[in-house]
Formats: sequence, structure tokens, C-alpha cells
Amino acid sequence: MERQEGRDERPAKRARGDAASAAGAAGEPGVLEGVAVDPAVKELTEELTRLRRHLHSHPELSFEEEATSRFIEAYLRGVDGVSDVKTGLAIAPDAFNGAQKSTFKRLPNGTGITAIIVGGAGEGPTIALRADIDALPITESSVAAFASINPGVMHACGHDGHVAMLLVAARVLAGRRADFRGAVKLLFQPAEEFGGGAKEMVKDGALEGVDEVYGIHLMTSLQTGTIGVKGGPLMAAPDKFTITINGKGGHGAMPHLSVDAMQCAAQISVALQTIVAREVDPLEPAVVTIGKMENDEGSLTCGCGHTFNVICGKVVMHGTSRSFSDEVQAQVRASIERVAINIAKALGASATVDFDDVFYGFPATTNPELGAAIMRTAASAVVGESGIRSGRDIMTMGGEDFSVYLQHKPGCFVFVGATAPDAEATPHHHPSFQIDERSLAIGASLWIQLIDSLLITQPTV
Repeated sequence: MERQEGRDERPAKRARGDAASAAGAAGEPGVLEGVAVDPAVKELTEELTRLRRHLHSHPELSFEEEATSRFIEAYLRGVDGVSDVKTGLAIAPDAFNGAQKSTFKRLPNGTGITAIIVGGAGEGPTIALRADIDALPITESSVAAFASINPGVMHACGHDGHVAMLLVAARVLAGRRADFRGAVKLLFQPAEEFGGGAKEMVKDGALEGVDEVYGIHLMTSLQTGTIGVKGGPLMAAPDKFTITINGKGGHGAMPHLSVDAMQCAAQISVALQTIVAREVDPLEPAVVTIGKMENDEGSLTCGCGHTFNVICGKVVMHGTSRSFSDEVQAQVRASIERVAINIAKALGASATVDFDDVFYGFPATTNPELGAAIMRTAASAVVGESGIRSGRDIMTMGGEDFSVYLQHKPGCFVFVGATAPDAEATPHHHPSFQIDERSLAIGASLWIQLIDSLLITQPTV
């Protein structure tokens, strides 16, 4: 999921068993009882845990995943049956200034990787499986032995688990390649959190020759042993906007000689909430949020104004809007611009509105019904029908650039539950974030079951 700027980093309540299982929201790594984990995956649970913990200890930010990429490449090249390993994909765009601007290291090559496992049972479709590989600029609060060793950087969204699951699934699938048709294409994508890595992967040919594409996200809002899958909208279209208000500064005792940009920003902030309340169809979900205000673009501290008796002449507002349909997304964007510009004009100021369509602005993650049905069948084979979660309960206004792949190819994006049944969930993008490591075997088994249903047996949906 896309990162949260200006996030609340106050410590959350710790999940039970934190000291014993750092990234497990309780319980030791292994296999959850009552789940149909693939036998080969069960034998590789220690390797799954080792891979995930190594990655967790060595997190790297978007488009800086240099060591992570080398680690993935070395593993893939050591698996018999994995071929055509391509590295250096998805180089950071020139406009990208880093997840942490002050420490950003621009690499000469990309950190994305693709690889192929060719089936030996004849011709068939090529199925792409994607894992994102980047971490977040967050200081981890865990005291586990495998906590982050990189100060201020943390795998706080489960991407370490995503990589581990796909690597182990690749090992198992490569060992069974004689049994399936077609091919499996592995996609290891940088910069999901910052920078729009999916767009860069597509530009570099990641989907060439691919017929369908699938993705998994570990989700702590769901219990371990459950899988969230549905057709239609799953995650929102995330827009990021900046409103720059120019007034005229002056002495607080002489407001008639000034144009108060802060007052203007306050009016705009309130009025923006009427877009969802009074303009958008109440049956259509939408969100408009102002998360930050500052004196100038790029200020190091949040807040506007200089001192108690000076009227502020300039304010920059930063916000996000979310929606599930292209129509509502366009409506909300147009309304934000209209409201901001006209309120500023009415108060004697001026305003400009800019949307970041380089690294945001991608569509909602909307699963085709057929892909969702195929994935649901595979999921039920792993966790049983009682373990399936669907409908509005699993929808989120969070964003995911997996939607970029679904613009080009059919497929499905699903959630694998990652909080132990007896534990308290920890939030994504938070210093206390943890996963129940037993979810890793479920995710890897889901990949294998999906390929079995698509390339060994004909899917029944």
C-alpha cells in the first residue's frame, strides 16, 4: 500500500508475544493448524522465515533497494528451473527525489527484477506473480533480534513477507515445472510506496508476453488463516494535491492592509468537505483530506505563520482524495480546484491547485470478476470456504499501484490475513507493525495453488 506522509508515529499497543515474535503479531513461525499448506512449502517454512527476517533486518527505501535486489537475484539464480533473470529494471524517474529527500541516493540502474519458470507440459498462458520490495522511512519500535538495522527505515507494510513468499513459491514451482503448461513470470517491483514503481516496470517490459497478472498483500486487519478476495473495487484511487494560496502579509493590528492567506486556507479546508457531503452521490465512496499546511512548498516543519502578531501572506496546503470510480475521481478533482480557486478569489487572494500525476493519480485497484473467481477458488483450497473474506468488509481507501498492471492485463489482487487469532492487530505504516509469520506459508501456498489451477488443471469458476 502507498505510504502515509506525516504519519502518526505514537507507539501503538503492542501485540501479545512481541518480544518473542517481532514481526509476528503473536505466535512462533510455522504453519497454522487447519490450513492446507502445500507440503513442499511446509518443508520450507524455516527458509521462508529466514528469508523474511533477513529482508526485515535490511530494509531499503523506494528506488534504493540495491542490496534487496542483489539478494533476490542471488536466490533466483540458485534455483534450478528459474531462467531469464533480468535485473536493472524500473530506474527512478528524473522527477523522483527520494522517499527521504535528505538521504536519497540515486542509483545508476533500476532495482526491479523479472524471471521466468517455463512449464514442461506444453504451450499455455504466461501468468505473472508480483511482489513489491521497498520499505518505509519509519523508525521501528520492535526489540526483536531481526529488527531493522538501517536507522529510520523499516518494513512496515509486509513487503519483506511478499518477497519471501514469492521466492519460496518460485522454488517449489520450479521443482514442479514438468507438470504445468505455459510459464510463470516473477515480478519483483521496487517503489510501491513512493515513486510509482509499477509504471516503471511496465515501461521496461515486465508485462511483455504476460496473459494474466496476480498480486498478494499481507493484511493485518485480517486474521491469519483468512484470505480477502472480491471482484470489483478493492482499493481506492489515491490522488495527491497541493493548493498554494497567495495573499498579502502584514501586521496583525492592521488587517485592512493585508490579505490573510491563513484565513483563506481555513475557509478552503472547511469548504472542501462539502464536496463529499453535498456533491458526490452518497452511494459512491469518496474522501477528501487536508493533511498538512505550511508557509512554503517543502518546509521541514508542518504549520503556517511566523509569529502571533503577523498576518500570513502565503500558505501551501497538502491533501489527498480517494475514490473507487473514474467518474467520481474526476468529479472530486474538478471540485477541489473550483472550490479552492473561487474561495481564494472571493477573499481577495489567489490559489493554484496542482495534482501529482507522476507518482499518484493511478486508478482504483479493481479486480475483474473472472480473475477474482479464479483466485477465490485457489484461496478456498488453502483456507477453506470459511476462511474467505469478501465484500465491503475488505475494501479500503488505501491505494496500491498494482492497479497499473490491471490496466494492461486481467488478474486479481488479494489480501492474506496476517494477525494471529489471539493477538491485537498492529497498523500498517506504523513503528509497531508486525505480522504473524504463519501467514507466509499461506501466501506461498496460495501462489502454488493458483498456478496449479491455471496451468495444471483448467480453472472451474
